[in-house]
Formats: sequence, C-alpha cells, structure tokens
Amino acid sequence: MNATPVTTESPLQPIFVLSCNRSGSTLLRSILDTHPEIYCPSELSLGHAAHSLAILLAGLEGRDSIQESAGKLSITKAVTEPIRTFIQERIANYASRQGKRRWCDITPSNVYHLKLLDILFPEAKHICLYRHALDVTVSAMPTAVRIPGLQKHIYQSSGHVPTGTIRWWCEVTRELLERERNAPDRCFRLRYEDLVRTPGQVLGPLFSFLGLAWDERMLDSVFSSARAVGHEDEESIGTGSSLSLEEVPEEVLSEMRQLLSELGYPEVSAQPPAAEAARKVTMPWFFESFLPGQIQSMPDLAASIDATFRMAIDGPEGGIWIVDLRPDRLGVQPENGQALATLIMSASDLTAVSRGALNASMAFHQGRLRIVGTPDYDKLHKLVQLLRPTSWSAADPL
Repeated sequence: MNATPVTTESPLQPIFVLSCNRSGSTLLRSILDTHPEIYCPSELSLGHAAHSLAILLAGLEGRDSIQESAGKLSITKAVTEPIRTFIQERIANYASRQGKRRWCDITPSNVYHLKLLDILFPEAKHICLYRHALDVTVSAMPTAVRIPGLQKHIYQSSGHVPTGTIRWWCEVTRELLERERNAPDRCFRLRYEDLVRTPGQVLGPLFSFLGLAWDERMLDSVFSSARAVGHEDEESIGTGSSLSLEEVPEEVLSEMRQLLSELGYPEVSAQPPAAEAARKVTMPWFFESFLPGQIQSMPDLAASIDATFRMAIDGPEGGIWIVDLRPDRLGVQPENGQALATLIMSASDLTAVSRGALNASMAFHQGRLRIVGTPDYDKLHKLVQLLRPTSWSAADPL
C-alpha cells in the first residue's frame, strides 16, 4: 500500500475539476469516485444552478441581476447563504448515503462561473485538468454545437469549426492558468495524457494535495470498471496530430502553441507540404508492406494477440486480407480464410485509424467500423496498437 498522511479537512470541503469538455473528466471522475472518501457523481452543473438561484434571490431582493464590477461580483449574504446551504445539505446527504464525506463536481461549464463558486465555496480545491489542444479539437468537433461556450467561437470564426474550437480551448486554458497563478495553494495541475499513461505516478501527489490517502490497488478497480473509458482513452492520445491546420489563422496557432508550451507539451510541428500531405495510402501497400513491417518490428505484441482477423476493405482499391497473428504464423495474406472476426471499413477510415486521426472505438460506435463474429476486445485493442506506427519515414505515406 502506498498511502499519504491524511490531513484534517472540513467534511464539506468541495472539489471542482476544471477543464474543457472532452478533456478526460469522465475518466478522472471514475478515479475520484472510487476513493472511499469522495462522492463524485456525473456532471451536476453547480455553477449554472448557483447562478440561476442567485438571479432568483437577487430579484426577490429587488435587484435586476447579479452586479459585477472590476472583475468582482457584488452579491449579498442574503443571496449567497441560502444557496450555499441548499447545495451543501443536499449533496452532503447523497454523499453520506455512499458513506463518504467529500464531494466533487466535474462539470466543464463551471469554468464560466468561478467568481460565484469562489464566493460560495472559498475553501474548495481545484483540479485543473488539461488535454492537448488538437486532441480536444478532434474529440469536440462532432458535438461542437452542444458544448456550452464553444458555439460563439465557431460563429466568430466564420463557421470554421477547428479554428473556433482551438480559440475556445485557448480561452478555457487561459482561465485555468490564471486560476493556478492566483490560487496556487488551491490548485493541482493534471494532464490527461499523464493520467492515462502513468496514473500511478500522478495520483499519489493528487490525493496528497486533497489531503487524502491513496492506495495504488484502487487503480485495478478503476480500470476494470465499466465506468472507466480504459483502452479508448489510450487510443485517443495523439488523434489531433493529423488535423489540417491550413485554414487556422496564424495568430490562433501562435496562442495555442504558447499555451501548450506553458503546459509542457511538445512543440506542434508546422503543417507538412501540400504534396506530402496529399500522399495517398494504397491498400496493397498497407497490407503487403506496411502491416508486415509493423508485425516484424513488434513481434511480441503481434504474437500476444494470438488470433486471426479478416479485414474487408471497401472501395475501389479495397479487398480482403487475412491478418494472422498466431505466434507460429505472423503474416498477412490477400485471401479469404477463417478468422476470429471480420473487420469491415473503408480504406480512408483504416488509414485514419492508423494515422491516429480516427479513434477506433468512435468509428465502431458511428458505424464506420463493423465487426462480424465474436471478437475479443482486448485482442482488437492490441490490433489497433499494431496498426499505428510509433514513427514513420518521409518515404512512407503514413
């Protein structure tokens, strides 16, 4: 057991996870809620609820709205005390049913209500959760119209979704970094990529910051739980690397790069030349050269899959290939033989999965990847790892 000393905290000291949408708050919620001291339900939208209640109570006092001056809210105790009591009593009641004494809200839109939340809960701890801007952009784009705060940036970007999404990410990230600077003792910085790749290294310091003990054995419960995203999180890292930035204004990219640098992310490389970006991946090359090369370079991973897959690729250059990953075979054949499962997808989607531009789980849920048979999802996850190169040369289209 790897435990940290427990400090004495108020039983109602709340925790707020502050982040953009699509930054991994669902995974973090699973981890926090697994802790025996923390009640962390789905998004509660406390900031929005508190703001609405404040308008109601201010109106009953005869005020038109909440007053803000010089960056500060002007609000009376007659407004704040009933709201604080209302929220604390009800959430504490639900937490106590779970045998827990601390509670947490993960709602991303709380970022837009921090001034009010600070007045209501000045003792709150903040976990500032970050994720790479381009990965957030790729993940957020399919549901952009439903994300609070994002629509205005897309509108201001003349409808160009990548530009608007990057601007939105920059706005939220600036707010979180400002929060860290103004209240360093109440903030803990956490990067989504570190949480996914090395959870054991970051969770000890996180729970120490919260004044709670941490047992690494809890990770087994978290990542075996249906609530945790698990493999899907791992596959999502780096998905933004193939996002086209050609139409994104340089000033937007410059601000994004500056913020990424401040957060310790590697520099975003310049866009590849148009001719290089347009290089086409052919399916014969993919299955006769690239995939056998991947198997040869990662034989242990390939052999650990110990299964045979039929890959049926739609389109003019499509076809059927058998990917044999049994330890004594390890090869790819252009034929239609027996297999554990058949994977059906387009050539462009297979290329996107290999490049990291398309999440395989997302492709499955969107119907872009169809699976026939009784697949072993752990084996499929390893197959996706095999399809994605760790690096590539200038001669390779991937």
